[in-house]
Amino acid sequence: MYRRALLRGLASAGGLAGVSVASGHPGDRGRSGTETGPSGSGPGPHATLTMEAAREAVVGPDGTTTYVATMEGFTAIDVSDPHDPTILHEVTDVLPDHEDGPLEGIQDLKIDGTELLVVGPAHPSSGLKAAVLFDVVDPGDPRMIGSHVTEYPLHNAFLQDGIAYLCGNGEPGNPLVTVEIGAESTELGRWSLFDRNDAWRDVPRQLRTLHDVWVQDDLAYLAYWDAGTYVVDVRDPASPSFVSRVRGPDPATLPTEPAYAIIRESVVPPGNDHYVTTNEDGTLLGVGSETWAFQGSGGPSGITFYDVSDPTSPVERGRIEPPPSDEPSQGGVWTTAHNFELVGEYCYSAWYQGGVRIHDVSDPTAPVEAYRWRESDAARFWTAQLAVEGESFVAPTMGVPGDGDDGAEKGDGEDEREPGLYVFPDVVHERPETATSTEDPGSSGAVGPGFGIGAALASALGLGAWLSRSGSGEDPSERPDG
Repeated sequence: MYRRALLRGLASAGGLAGVSVASGHPGDRGRSGTETGPSGSGPGPHATLTMEAAREAVVGPDGTTTYVATMEGFTAIDVSDPHDPTILHEVTDVLPDHEDGPLEGIQDLKIDGTELLVVGPAHPSSGLKAAVLFDVVDPGDPRMIGSHVTEYPLHNAFLQDGIAYLCGNGEPGNPLVTVEIGAESTELGRWSLFDRNDAWRDVPRQLRTLHDVWVQDDLAYLAYWDAGTYVVDVRDPASPSFVSRVRGPDPATLPTEPAYAIIRESVVPPGNDHYVTTNEDGTLLGVGSETWAFQGSGGPSGITFYDVSDPTSPVERGRIEPPPSDEPSQGGVWTTAHNFELVGEYCYSAWYQGGVRIHDVSDPTAPVEAYRWRESDAARFWTAQLAVEGESFVAPTMGVPGDGDDGAEKGDGEDEREPGLYVFPDVVHERPETATSTEDPGSSGAVGPGFGIGAALASALGLGAWLSRSGSGEDPSERPDG
């Protein structure tokens, strides 16, 4: 299964072709150096690599290859030299021969050994909806193994031991859907909140979106937005069963009308369980919430840790608070928790414009910040993932729209920062022979957070869109994030 950095083995060699490639730029190299004006508690990035689009990133078995979801497909990047990341291969036109293809809106991907799962579209659309499995034995020459076409959009998913775990938003109950993908694909089973409590049928489905899933051995951890986080037994993927609820409200306490109350509930804390992951032995669970300020209340949320050594009885242990924002609304500077990784005693996390951080969580009741880097007007980070222990971790940025000039709309200005991949030093696992001073010429070395100038960005999902969706039948896993 996917064990991440501490259990990464050597990648196999060889591979087969069979996917469409962009006219893009295999062999393109990144820009080394530190961005101007950062704030952090250590050295800045080793390098950045500009891309046309970037969302989720995962790291291959030996840590030297990073795969980034690019909306139209994925890009394989060699990060073996952290100062010189290099594009190995760009895959686009996924399932181009399908009558509804190609697949678009690809924001999530997961890796298990030498198999890579990509899913999309992240939000409802009239086009193709599918989970596609690739063989990446040779990262520079991927091969499609098979696909599973769905009736629902696919925002997030997981891959373990040949089974795809899909977030089936839009289906009754917004279920977890288990699928075996090969030359032929087979849906195996489903589980939703409706299987646990019929009272959830009365709750608007945008408040019980299955936003994310993480699988550790025989257990699936499900982030059900305002409905909370649940643990489900998937030892038999054809028959998932309830184990426990980590946290969440009584469904009777959630609003069912009017639309304004539903919108507000789905944006502000508490709630909005967005991302879940466990450490390698499955004893510590992290739950990240994604929230904003709305109409003068609320704000960004952080990451909460739970002891799940007994999965039938999770116990809250501690929390990482979000970085501050001077404009915490959806139209401002995003510093809420996004995706993260637990590796050994450390949590590598991304906070959109709040930067990237590493915390020592050996005592999860009192996480200690060990590293951070932030430049709000330069990067909106999607995730942070350890690459090579003691050398580097990676973080993709969505890009930051500019403020515009001469009255132009945001996104039209020359100060717009492009999407791409940042490669940072892994200072918490540094090897003696590669140890780096925490005083970097391009970093302030300050303990306090800093804000970029003119960092306000356009809301990806305005109130009008929310209101129109409330009557459209769409399932609002269509968050501004992904």
